[in-house]
Amino acid sequence: MLLGGLILLIVGQVASGYVHEQSSQAATQTIVSANAKAFIAYTSNSGSLLMESPKGGTWTGEAWTYPEELSSTGGTLMWVRAVSCPLSERYYEKIVVTLSSDARISAFVWTGTTWSVYDDIGAVNSAAASYRSFDVVYEGTSGDAVLVYAVDSASGSEDLAYKVWDGSSWSTETYINDAGHGGDINYRWMALRSDPTAGSDEVALIAVNQSSGDADAWIWDGSSWGNFMELETSLSSVRTCECLGLAYESSSGAALFAWCAAGNVEARVWSGSAWEAELPAVVISVTSNVRWITLKRDPSSDIIMATTIDLDDDLNTILWDGASWGVPEEHATALTTTSRRCADYEWEPSGSTGLLVCSVESGSLSWKRYVAGGTWSVASTVANAGTHIWVTLRRNPREVSGDVKIFGAALNSNRDLYGFRWDGSTLTFEGSAFTVDTGSTTYECFDIAVRPMFSPLS
Repeated sequence: MLLGGLILLIVGQVASGYVHEQSSQAATQTIVSANAKAFIAYTSNSGSLLMESPKGGTWTGEAWTYPEELSSTGGTLMWVRAVSCPLSERYYEKIVVTLSSDARISAFVWTGTTWSVYDDIGAVNSAAASYRSFDVVYEGTSGDAVLVYAVDSASGSEDLAYKVWDGSSWSTETYINDAGHGGDINYRWMALRSDPTAGSDEVALIAVNQSSGDADAWIWDGSSWGNFMELETSLSSVRTCECLGLAYESSSGAALFAWCAAGNVEARVWSGSAWEAELPAVVISVTSNVRWITLKRDPSSDIIMATTIDLDDDLNTILWDGASWGVPEEHATALTTTSRRCADYEWEPSGSTGLLVCSVESGSLSWKRYVAGGTWSVASTVANAGTHIWVTLRRNPREVSGDVKIFGAALNSNRDLYGFRWDGSTLTFEGSAFTVDTGSTTYECFDIAVRPMFSPLS
């Protein structure tokens, strides 16, 4: 009878949406919840600290709770990045990194009970302060987080700086030298991505060299940076837009680096051990520069979706199949802005299917669904006030029936920041804004971090 009752208890727990497992080799516990947990960090000209403090909101699995006011950074915040720890034993940990108008970088780490504040953890060169001249990412296996930024230094061997979070403290500031150029090199935009393959702590870095208009790349092996590659010497938009990006394929361990040169998208693959030859250019526009590009990996294959915005107000996607580019697909010809990234794409948890969201008119967002095989749905719209300046999508890594598949946030021309959700068929805006005054629409002053697959109940 005891055995039968135990079996019924376990079955009941699985049916109700969670399983609580005790490791036989360690005292750590892994709890799997039915619904995703997410966190949004953003700026808001509200609260006691106004624009000097990042605000936060938590998706509990059913609704957003906000605002949470973090500590003051002493400067007006502009750019925000948020990431979530991939280790089950530190499932609660998340990191928020901010860049303020005084060119100072601050980091906030949630320990499970409180925020540990690391104010002025670094400084970027003054010319880079108006751009997202930093990024942060967790290594896939160790749980260490790597922060890279365009350091404020006159030294010819200190072109970028980085620090590593080991779960308890940040390392001292260490430097990356641009081996392709002499003298003091300044950087602006940059992006980091971690290799998703099991056992890897590799991280890829791509960055805009503002001094020469180059796109440069490095590979982090878990302990040091190497394999420098100058990808491009004439980017189409060096200063104002993020005209480069990268993504790892889900299973191969290869990383696709892409950048915009005039009206083309150009790319190169890091195989995991060496740089492959540059790929043939993909022509997006014969009349204008491509200004923005983002790359998102399909979690179920080595497919990557690239999304581009060009100066003709056009929105295109290009599919990478693991070996070559497909034909560009044009989705819009009259975006509401090209000076900011008013569109994004993201895959659903199970892969193969994804969502494209963009701003083509005031008062609404437009969306399309992608289905494996190259089929796109007709465009649909969902109402939301204002013209949408920034659009960001983040995938829920867990496939659970009835749960959110993709989280989104959009900053509109009224400085309102709204969240929205995709459930696989319907795009739904939240009933109220996270904030009605982000202080500015110039910067992507918000970011969403979704907990990994083992996301616990609390």
